[in-house]
Amino acid sequence: MIMTTRDRQNILYDASEQLNLVIDNIRVALRDTSFESHANAYIIPHLVSWDYSDNSFNMGIQQYIDKLNEEEFES
Repeated sequence: MIMTTRDRQNILYDASEQLNLVIDNIRVALRDTSFESHANAYIIPHLVSWDYSDNSFNMGIQQYIDKLNEEEFES
């Protein structure tokens, strides 16, 4: 089966939703603990950047979705 751009994007949308659930779970689990500020300084920002990155040297899931869309229209 050949995967379409839309199929690939849908998989990435699912990954984004799952990643956001992970982020929320970590926040909830560490809220009001001595690890909350550490998580908010390190792991949470990294995970958020994997979902959406505003850094031109890094691509998050949303940027991959956008690039697949651009690639499709360039073909």
